[in-house]
Amino acid sequence: MKRFLFILFILCNSFLISCFDAGCPDFLLENGFRIRFELFKLGTEKNLLALGSHYDNDSIKVHYSNGEVLFDRPVEIDGSVLLTPYSGKPARTIPLAKDTSEYYYLHLIKNGLDIDTFRLDYRTEIYECDDRELAYLDFYYNDQLVQSFQGPEHSFYVRLEKEID
Repeated sequence: MKRFLFILFILCNSFLISCFDAGCPDFLLENGFRIRFELFKLGTEKNLLALGSHYDNDSIKVHYSNGEVLFDRPVEIDGSVLLTPYSGKPARTIPLAKDTSEYYYLHLIKNGLDIDTFRLDYRTEIYECDDRELAYLDFYYNDQLVQSFQGPEHSFYVRLEKEID
């Protein structure tokens, strides 16, 4: 009898917990918004940021449009850079339900400073569970549209190409 009551108690608890849990993950877009990029020599598979490549991977920096540093650590050995523009300090909030453009500056050093521009055009919408997700994101590199993403995504990979001498 005690076993029966114990099993009944467990089943009732499980049922009650499932009634209160809507099954929605606790997700904040600012914490999950990531862009990973690699920079290749135009028309080749030569990664310009990889260890021992064209640019010194310790000198790569990415700045917000206001001059604050977003990325200033060594690039991964494979030449990829991960940007998380909304996580960290100071806290930034992604605008809701409006078309937004943001600018970032990529500082490359090789016999002088070379500054390239990223522009992100995006819009966020409310999806399931009242979570904000990106409805679209267009990634521009030096004023050229490189890639467009559609739908509720939050993590992106972009392949960039640069003409070098």
